[in-house]
Amino acid sequence: MSIRDPLHPARPKPRHWLRRPTGMLVRLLLATGLLVGACGSPDGPSPLDAPARSEAVDGRFGLVFELPRTTWTTRDAIEGQAARLLLGDGRTEIGASGAGPIAFSIVEVGGTRTMDAASTADCATHVLSAAEPITSRITKSGGWSQDDPNAAFYEAFFADPTLHLPPGTWDITALATFIEGRGCAGASHDVSATIRITVTD
Repeated sequence: MSIRDPLHPARPKPRHWLRRPTGMLVRLLLATGLLVGACGSPDGPSPLDAPARSEAVDGRFGLVFELPRTTWTTRDAIEGQAARLLLGDGRTEIGASGAGPIAFSIVEVGGTRTMDAASTADCATHVLSAAEPITSRITKSGGWSQDDPNAAFYEAFFADPTLHLPPGTWDITALATFIEGRGCAGASHDVSATIRITVTD
């Protein structure tokens, strides 16, 4: 059973940027020195061009997902700080994919193209501490069937070493899936944070 924040007993839902940090997440961010001001200069970028941030908390663990902006073009390689898995205090070991506990899904809003996150089941041990969060830039994972109507798109998508998307609205979700303790014998955690972006020609 997952250890939950008593103030947030339900599984956290993906939240878009502009959500104010919860008290628990503020403590997590302060503990790691990652809390920064969220307001910009009146002469700064417009809201559509401003950095995007989404956050989620599960017990003493937090997930922060960031992108430098929410509007992109088809020529842009979408990148940014991506995601950080945080620990409120102390140090612990977690079991997760050997590639790391953070993966990403990319879903076309109102469309049929979905690149679900995938991970290996090797249950490698990773060390997470309050002073050193586990970080990951956006990575691609997943698979498809050749019978899928979008097979040609998926093949080109995964062949591209960078992240480009066609015009439309897309949800990019950072997913942290892991088990507390060595050997994958502890409590399971599945934390997600979503940012919605717009891609234009």
